[in-house]
Amino acid sequence: MNYLIASESFRLIDEEINKIIKNKENVVKYDMNESSIDELIKEASYLSLLDEDKYIIASNSSFFASSKIKEEDSKKLIAYLNNPNPKTTIIFKINSKIDERKKITKIMKEKYKIIDIAKPKEYEMQKKVEGILKKESFTISYETINYLIKSTLNNYDLIYNEIEKIKIYFPKGTNIILDELRKLTHPVIDDNIFKLINEIINKNIKTSTKLFNDLKILKEEPIVFINLLAREYRNMYLIKINKTNKNDLMKILKLADWQYEKSARNVYQYSIPELKEKLKQLYTLDLNIKSGKIDKYLGFELFLLNI
Repeated sequence: MNYLIASESFRLIDEEINKIIKNKENVVKYDMNESSIDELIKEASYLSLLDEDKYIIASNSSFFASSKIKEEDSKKLIAYLNNPNPKTTIIFKINSKIDERKKITKIMKEKYKIIDIAKPKEYEMQKKVEGILKKESFTISYETINYLIKSTLNNYDLIYNEIEKIKIYFPKGTNIILDELRKLTHPVIDDNIFKLINEIINKNIKTSTKLFNDLKILKEEPIVFINLLAREYRNMYLIKINKTNKNDLMKILKLADWQYEKSARNVYQYSIPELKEKLKQLYTLDLNIKSGKIDKYLGFELFLLNI
């Protein structure tokens, strides 16, 4: 059985892979940004002298998504998938949306298993966080879990990083109190993130670059900035084209009055095509970072040059 696993979360994909390979030792890893289809097929076709099962994890398999694949490579991969080595399991990984129109994707869907992991809803994330901490003998209130989820924008990879901090900071078996958890976060960093978003929205390249460099030193994740910016540009776009009343749009966007007013003020700096272009740029940047096509910090710096 071969697999194609897709999710925007690296951690969720790895958890799914661990369910498949469990504690198997014969695991080979390939990065398809660096390796060829020929190399992958050669490895998959190789028969072990000990006749043991082999697992190949092929990360950045973006040829199942929006990235192009050479016709020759596509034919080779399809030929292998139609006649695979029964002792080898290939697990293809992508951090973007699957393109179901491609021939290779159709083969995977017809003959093998596609696991498309949706972003967990907030209540699902609450249960997941509680379950992880419970296994480590921690107790935590829903209020504290919600703080953790909201402060990381419901991003599981970022949440997991915070859980790792919790495991180091708190003794096992203790109750995690909200005030204590807040000590693990850095209000200055949080403030600077939102300052960065505001400066970008206001097209202040110099200040934006300085704030970004400060946050880069602290190893803050550009994916967080991308998510926050995309949300702000989306709100501004919908306000710009709004043909309903303010209260209805506030409910749809789940915005407080002050948040709406702030976005409404900012929207005058942008045209509708410009907002659409910003959203497109952020989508492409997010995709390129997650597929390994560009370094996350370099990618965001290039975005800043065009604000």
